Amino acid sequence: PQRVMDTICHHLNQHKERKMTDSLPYMQSTGLVSKILEAIKVAKTPDRFTQDYLGAVLGFSSGSAKQFIPLAKRIGFLTPDGAPTELYKKFRGAEDASKAAMAQGIRVGYAPLYKKNEYAHKLDRNKLQGDIKEITGMDEGNSALRAILGTFEVLKKYANFDAELIDS
Repeated sequence: PQRVMDTICHHLNQHKERKMTDSLPYMQSTGLVSKILEAIKVAKTPDRFTQDYLGAVLGFSSGSAKQFIPLAKRIGFLTPDGAPTELYKKFRGAEDASKAAMAQGIRVGYAPLYKKNEYAHKLDRNKLQGDIKEITGMDEGNSALRAILGTFEVLKKYANFDAELIDS
């Protein structure tokens, strides 16, 4: 009976962790985020942003790079079927529009964080980590928690939260 309970608890905890990390997007290899974003800025906009495009055109074919596609969907840069959005196109544009587009994408992708604090991007790392822990229910040493925090921090470098996104 105890082994059955342990197995049930283990599966419930795995489900809880999966469910909670669904609320905030991330890539385990946070260093790839900026490299892929820089490549997007100079490459031609594809009809569909696929794993083939990520590997063949942008040069990122590793398994960890493939996590960028769900991240880009969550921040509103790609539609569910992988088509680049207007936000993606604005990100590729002039610096002001690019930074405004990223700020908007971050607010969309990290909505639970912004629901908790509308100035989440201004929080220091410890307070931000505390808010992420509270939203996700993750423990301090959780690798997904570190990845969410790291991804958010990298994306922020490409954003200007005071800029207004101009519709063209």
